[in-house]
Amino acid sequence: MSASRLLKQARDAGLTLRVSSAGKLACRGPAEQVERLKPLLVENRDELLAALLDFVPLNPARLQREADRRNDDAVADGITDRWCSCGKLACAAWPSDNGRAVWRCDDCAPTRGRA
Repeated sequence: MSASRLLKQARDAGLTLRVSSAGKLACRGPAEQVERLKPLLVENRDELLAALLDFVPLNPARLQREADRRNDDAVADGITDRWCSCGKLACAAWPSDNGRAVWRCDDCAPTRGRA
């Protein structure tokens, strides 16, 4: 069974699946439904985790990759606009842990909009 089909089946059964802060699959819902679907969830755990991580709208790493791609495209097109990972127009670049400049808007900058 595909991860997307299993996610739909779990939702239809009243379950909520998420990735815990420890990176594990977490499930909440009616106990009888959890027990009924548990073998499938365990069997497809890795695929479910990958699908959930891919669809998490606020996955910071994914959002930063998208902003980096947009910024690389802007450079290639000769455009001076840069984008923050939140999707807003960036105003300044900040150093990151890997040495690459990370563009941030006023709201996301380390100063949180304060000078």
